[in-house]
Amino acid sequence: NIIPQVGFGSGSSFQQGTFDRLVAETLEQIEHMKESLEKQLAHSGIKGEFIASSKVAYPGEAIVKASNSHDVDYIVMGNRGLGKLKRTFLGSTSDYVLHHAHKPLTIIPPEHHHGNHDQCHHHGDQDGH
Repeated sequence: NIIPQVGFGSGSSFQQGTFDRLVAETLEQIEHMKESLEKQLAHSGIKGEFIASSKVAYPGEAIVKASNSHDVDYIVMGNRGLGKLKRTFLGSTSDYVLHHAHKPLTIIPPEHHHGNHDQCHHHGDQDGH
């Protein structure tokens, strides 16, 4: 595989070694996240699976595709608490999943909204209602 050098200003370039290091660090972070979440699921007695994908450009699309291909019964996800203006221009992963997954979904707001139950959204129940 050939990875092109990407410039970041005049005279500088993103070297292969730097790219490889960033990929390795990211994969390590993903593995730690997976281990942590799997422990939490096991401790809670919840049957679940950690799925990481780089095959889809948009996270919302990846979540919807994974939920369909893995026959997911229920989706629980967080959101970053973007304001309406940012969400309008940047899009929202949780909004995308809410409108495209067609499965029961709970969206957990960031901690700074922790006490505000109006921010927590539930879509459907185990029977799809």
